[in-house]
Amino acid sequence: MLKTSLRQLVAFAFLAVLAACAPATEKQYPWGVTPRYIQADTISPILLTTPAKPENKAEWKKQLDAVLNAQRTATQEQKALAKKEADFGLKMVTNYLPKTFTRTHYPQSFELLDKVGEDCIVITEDAKAYWNTPRPYLADKRIKTDVKPIKNGGYPSGHTSCGYVWMETAAQLLPEKREYLRAKARDIATHRLMVGMHMPQDVAGGKELGRLIVGALQMSDAYKADLKRAQMEVKQSRFEIK
Repeated sequence: MLKTSLRQLVAFAFLAVLAACAPATEKQYPWGVTPRYIQADTISPILLTTPAKPENKAEWKKQLDAVLNAQRTATQEQKALAKKEADFGLKMVTNYLPKTFTRTHYPQSFELLDKVGEDCIVITEDAKAYWNTPRPYLADKRIKTDVKPIKNGGYPSGHTSCGYVWMETAAQLLPEKREYLRAKARDIATHRLMVGMHMPQDVAGGKELGRLIVGALQMSDAYKADLKRAQMEVKQSRFEIK
């Protein structure tokens, strides 16, 4: 869990006023998705910690060195998991969910996960475009990647922000697995350093943004209604979650 800062407390106060249930649909959103529970501009990128950029040479070098160290020290198991999680989407977290917790068995739960993912994608992409920091493998030729290259902004990490949002949402459905799911969200974030896609600051920013999105979701009546239906689905299910 991230330590709540004064900046985030102020942000949550604004979110309480700005969170909305019905975003505009005429706007063209990234990835062909539409926000479902909170407006796309509810969480401004300026709420995030300002990332270092190449002109800040000392801090930039520190960030790149951390990526190189992560690549050098990664175990084969970590590298394999990092590759498995490389393609962004809900599937990057479903491998960590119980085997019987599937879309077929729990359609309302997965509809909820789909919707929060769409909110997260839109908000994260806006933040990436705003900060526009290069990814490590593009910034330093010593850093190699063996996953599909991505060239949009590195800060904040979308795998981190949306992994956190998905896992926190799943934890509200499976509270007995909360700490396990949070640990796996942290693993997904760390693995992004190992494949040269993100720097430590990208991951930290992704965690910040994930927390802000989760906080905003809790203030959406539409989200709370869908969450309640999904929780009832899990409670009444005839499938044992294991």
